[in-house]
Amino acid sequence: GYSEEDFRDKPIIGILNTWSELNSCHAHFKERAQDVKRGVLQAGGFPVELPSLSVDESFTKPTSMLYRNMLAMEAEEMIRSHPLDGVV
Repeated sequence: GYSEEDFRDKPIIGILNTWSELNSCHAHFKERAQDVKRGVLQAGGFPVELPSLSVDESFTKPTSMLYRNMLAMEAEEMIRSHPLDGVV
């Protein structure tokens, strides 16, 4: 866990990440999330990463559209249900 000193007087910035080793389109998101975390810290914020559904068009038949809608709903609920000041 985090102590209060870790985030006191800092904006809490959520980073939604759909990284997955099985989803080649999202394979680079692990590194991108780390880049975003560094930027948030440099700007004086407190970054927290939240995992999200990784939708891969290659393996989802006949279409990934249903799961894209589910990802959108998941993202909205993650943002709504956590004490975040901003989200990437």
